[in-house]
Amino acid sequence: MSTDQTKFCPLCGSPRVDEGFLVGSLCQCRSCMWQGPSEKLVVHQFKTSLLDGTDVITRFSAEMRDLVAREMSLPVGKALVKWGFLPPTSIDAVVWGRYMNAAARAIVTAIIETRDQIEAEEEKEAQNAEI
Repeated sequence: MSTDQTKFCPLCGSPRVDEGFLVGSLCQCRSCMWQGPSEKLVVHQFKTSLLDGTDVITRFSAEMRDLVAREMSLPVGKALVKWGFLPPTSIDAVVWGRYMNAAARAIVTAIIETRDQIEAEEEKEAQNAEI
């Protein structure tokens, strides 16, 4: 297992961020067009048995966004309207999209964090079994 990391836009949570190679260079999100220093990016470390962890997270995040948009946007949108996060009329598609991206990002983050916890528990159990 190797440890890798991926970086997300601090504004919309997208992993589609173009990052410069020089220290202090500006980054740009391809989803919401945010620009800022690389220090502002949200970094998540994870373990993977695959070769390119960043590609895996990018594809997984994109699939989760598509799933949320396809399967959950209507019921989540209704709940957002019910609880006052969105107005009941003339809903701004960009704002709704930001909520859907946030929901997908939260799901991906929760899954990765749970995976980290499971792996830590398994490692601890293996160490205890060796004793």
